[in-house]
Amino acid sequence: MSIWWYISTILLSAAILFSLSTAVNLIRGMIKCKEKAIIINLTYLLMYALAFAAGICLIILNKNFRIPCLLFSIEMLLSAFCLCTVLTKDGMLSPKPLGYAVIPREELSYEYSQEKICECVKLYRKNAAKPSVYHLGIKKPKTVKLFADWFGKHDCENPLTK
Repeated sequence: MSIWWYISTILLSAAILFSLSTAVNLIRGMIKCKEKAIIINLTYLLMYALAFAAGICLIILNKNFRIPCLLFSIEMLLSAFCLCTVLTKDGMLSPKPLGYAVIPREELSYEYSQEKICECVKLYRKNAAKPSVYHLGIKKPKTVKLFADWFGKHDCENPLTK
């Protein structure tokens, strides 16, 4: 075994612990919230699926680095779970390794738009340069109702949240 094998194994093991604690905190936050909707960015999900497939190919093809490649694939599975963005009537859940935070809905605004591929929701955060774009889960009745009732449209004020 080379020194790179040991270094990569240690770093990937630490990354797995980080992702596992973040995923557990996201689940804890989801359990505590009664009314929630989950939305996902399609582009990020496809990139994670591609990275996971590459990790599986490396496990099969690379005999010297099987353990680090297996750890990489486990890391991809755990961190892909954190691609889910959870919206509640209080705001957006933000998982962290040592807990979770709720970004208040007053700091968020949304707008539906059409991209080249499909419809999307752009979620703007106060003082952010670019919006977060989501494709999956945006047409569910629960998500649409949550946006309409609790979140303000971008460049507009929602009278129901006053």
